[in-house]
Amino acid sequence: MLSDEWDARGRGGRRRRDRTPVARTAPPAADPCAGRAGRAGRGYPFAWTVVPWIEGANPNEETFDPEEWGTALGSFVRACREVPGMDGPVTTHGRGGPLTALDDWVREWTGRADPTQVSRDAVLAVWADALDAPAYVGEPRWFHGDLHEGNLLVRDGRLAAVIDWGCAGRGDPAIELNAMWGYVPPSAAQVYRDAVGLDEAAYRRARGYALAPAISGWTYYRDTAPETSQGALETVQRLNASLDD
Repeated sequence: MLSDEWDARGRGGRRRRDRTPVARTAPPAADPCAGRAGRAGRGYPFAWTVVPWIEGANPNEETFDPEEWGTALGSFVRACREVPGMDGPVTTHGRGGPLTALDDWVREWTGRADPTQVSRDAVLAVWADALDAPAYVGEPRWFHGDLHEGNLLVRDGRLAAVIDWGCAGRGDPAIELNAMWGYVPPSAAQVYRDAVGLDEAAYRRARGYALAPAISGWTYYRDTAPETSQGALETVQRLNASLDD
């Protein structure tokens, strides 16, 4: 699947045919493996894929046990982390890239934030702690990068598939822990963290990865997508509170 995603985006200037490394480390849930990949042409400017339909529904706490949510999703993330790199491109900015590359972004949007709803100093304290955490120096790892409930499918009370791999890449595996403050139910957050199996430094960096889109999304979507804005605000509030945990 990761190889297909790379092909579809035209990365690396070549197509990979050997799927054996991925098959040997298949994650414990289905993914929308491309049945056909195509490139831009005939008036359509993007690469495209045709993928199979996967039956399932997006989870919520009423339909999917939170502990199972944390365990299953954490196991999936851990399995993806073990997929061989296959010479895939390494992320240098944004999700999974160095946090320092997001410094200007976070400071700009913190300056635009409504100080009557959150303390700007508290936001910058979370950010400073993330930047001060030891940087990731290991092998770049595959990540999904967008693990919210809209990209998860459950069936018969179990995680059935993880979809929408447009943000996938290789980099700091801490990026996947950012779901703890966004989309993993709070009651399952520690279970998820344990299942993912990363150290304290990764946890601290993950707060930075969660903060960057949340602090901007809260203000940016306030008028055009109030529900999205409110979710981002709640993430910022959870992150501020987590610094005292």
